[in-house]
Amino acid sequence: NRRPTPCPVTLYCKVSDIKLKPGPSHLSSPGHQLMMTRYGPLDLLGAVGKGHDYARLLDHAVEMRAGAGVRIRVLDLATLIQVKEETAGEKDRAILPILRRTLEEIAAGKTTR
Repeated sequence: NRRPTPCPVTLYCKVSDIKLKPGPSHLSSPGHQLMMTRYGPLDLLGAVGKGHDYARLLDHAVEMRAGAGVRIRVLDLATLIQVKEETAGEKDRAILPILRRTLEEIAAGKTTR
């Protein structure tokens, strides 16, 4: 069972002017968590689309470098498209044609990842 790497950034939820430090139960819930860090806001989703959680999506993630010594996992393009199709919000519907075309170009070898 693969679990997320512990976060090196201090997280807190702000309710009015009170800072609350989230515990493991908050961070592992399927809900939507709006957190704040010293670097700015952090939006954590316990599940996306039709209930796809971290464990389900991990095999569909690719690792990318996000800065000096920082590596993150992001959904592969095909899975991102699937999740956005399931979500079907206005912004998701607007970007889907671009994502689908990009996936087609990658499959045809016309672009790199």
